[in-house]
Amino acid sequence: MNSCFTYFKKNKKKTSIMFAIIILAVFSISFIYSLILSVYDTSKSANVAPFDKFSILISENDTVFDDDTQKIIDSDSSVRAFTTVTDIKTIFGTTSSYVIFPAEYDDINILVNRLGIKVSEGRMPDKNTDEIIMHTNVMKNKKKKIGDKISDYTIVGAFEGDIELSLGTMESAKLKEYSSSVSTYIISPSSRDELSSINSTLSKINDKKIELHTYDKQLKSLNDEFSSIKSVLFIIVLLVAVCIVIAVAALVFIMYSGRYEEFAIINALGYNKSFIKTLIFKEMLFAASISWFLGVTISWLSSVLVNKFIYSAMGQSMKIFNVNSLLISIVLPVMVIFFSVYPTNHKLSKTDLISIIERR
Repeated sequence: MNSCFTYFKKNKKKTSIMFAIIILAVFSISFIYSLILSVYDTSKSANVAPFDKFSILISENDTVFDDDTQKIIDSDSSVRAFTTVTDIKTIFGTTSSYVIFPAEYDDINILVNRLGIKVSEGRMPDKNTDEIIMHTNVMKNKKKKIGDKISDYTIVGAFEGDIELSLGTMESAKLKEYSSSVSTYIISPSSRDELSSINSTLSKINDKKIELHTYDKQLKSLNDEFSSIKSVLFIIVLLVAVCIVIAVAALVFIMYSGRYEEFAIINALGYNKSFIKTLIFKEMLFAASISWFLGVTISWLSSVLVNKFIYSAMGQSMKIFNVNSLLISIVLPVMVIFFSVYPTNHKLSKTDLISIIERR
């Protein structure tokens, strides 16, 4: 009688609906939030992570640089190149990955060494050809293999590592045409400290003809893009939580309204209303906690399956354990406990339990 488990053991059919609703809601919130965060992680790997090893400076060809900038461009850290992007599919929409074409063929080896690229399959692109090597994850995502073409470029090699991009060569005439209006420089020094120092110098440039891409700028741009998505997601979570809470609270209120004879008997045995209120709180805490745990567990198992059978085939990975999705899923059980217990205990406070015994 005094155990918070007793009622649920004796009334499995009545309480199973409540458990099922909370479990499904927690699963949905946790799993969808994990999917959204996985898209963010994929975009960060493709658009931000490469800039941990280099920065890109783009300028119009008639731009006159200050002495500090010119010194950086003329240094061994700088490689003139042409850059473009290729689309990467995610589970929600697309993102992009960089493709770099050095202006001088010999510079491709410099970039390979600086970026830590090691060809794991195939070969390096030949001089004056439209050939590229791609990160294995990008190749998986685009469902390509060595020998296939992307646009006019033939894939001749694959590599692994932290930098998810593509590196290639193109015919001289084509590269000259692409570089006719702007000049692009890949700034890739030998150390992160040196890159940080260079970025600090370049960030002081105040010229509309010069465009600078650094790790911090890319990360800020990505966060700005996802901030609205996360805000909308949070609003959706709140709306779902409110709807579920209303349904569960109404169900709990009806369920406890049918237990007043039980409460009256407990009261007659010498237990006061505070004890009964504590019992109700413990019961709902137990129900919400178990439902939350099962919902999160199902979400975790679903993430494992999605990562294995969907994400790996797309050249991506999904974080199986995510603190943020756990935290946001806790909102639901907390609201269920409060909005279920408060009205039930409030009604109990105003109910004369002795009169219920007298009417029996």
